[in-house]
Amino acid sequence: AYDVPSRDRLAALLAARRERGEVVLLVPPVAEPYVAGLAAPRRPLRLPGLLEEVQGTAAAHRSAIAEAIARGTPSGAWLALAPLFERYEPAQVAAALYALWRAEGGAERAAATPAGDAPSGTVKVYVSVGKKEGVTPNDLVATLTKTLRVDRTRIGRIELRPTFSLIELPAGEAERIAAALTGTTIRQRRVTARVDRGPTPRG
Repeated sequence: AYDVPSRDRLAALLAARRERGEVVLLVPPVAEPYVAGLAAPRRPLRLPGLLEEVQGTAAAHRSAIAEAIARGTPSGAWLALAPLFERYEPAQVAAALYALWRAEGGAERAAATPAGDAPSGTVKVYVSVGKKEGVTPNDLVATLTKTLRVDRTRIGRIELRPTFSLIELPAGEAERIAAALTGTTIRQRRVTARVDRGPTPRG
């Protein structure tokens, strides 16, 4: 319903719900109090927007940096940075390096990994909820970090599909995380998770 219905019209829609599925109202924020007085119970759906896009990009950047740390730091980098650590806080040095990295395009190259290929050392974990259930990257990250206690920096690119999601996670931890994720609830849906092996060959 693109227009806010009257109380009688909403009652008619709800009465037909068994045949037609859920009733979805697309309303501006100012109309939410009116809808709240009409519909109970209700489940607000927050559509993904700029915030989720920015957070997804930031997560990809963190994943690229974490992989660089895991590969080890060249001795030349230590020699160049050691004097700076004596003059500035390490966080200030890291922030300046991150700004330079982005300015030179390193962040964009790291984030431009093809959607079908996980970065080296990571695999994709399939989760059985997606856009159709109103799931956002924030929902998945919150479940991983708050419920499963996964370090946020270990979470890579998140792909939302209509009926499922794909999350890049470290290859050595993916099986354990997928097993722990199975049976949890996201957006009131109990989910299953498994390491994604790609499409099954036909024939």
